[in-house]
Amino acid sequence: MNDIEAEEARAFLKQIYARLDITLNGNGQYDKDNFLEDLENQFKKLVEITKKEKRVGMK
Repeated sequence: MNDIEAEEARAFLKQIYARLDITLNGNGQYDKDNFLEDLENQFKKLVEITKKEKRVGMK
């Protein structure tokens, strides 16, 4: 998390906000369990992308 750029952080927060909004205001099909699963997956993806960028030397 310490290695992400501000733009990446904003995009990540927007995704979290959108999913949270759907959880709270949606039709009930997307519940807190879905939200938590998606959030966990997003963090895992972010870590993998950061690791890959370090290996490739993009940072």
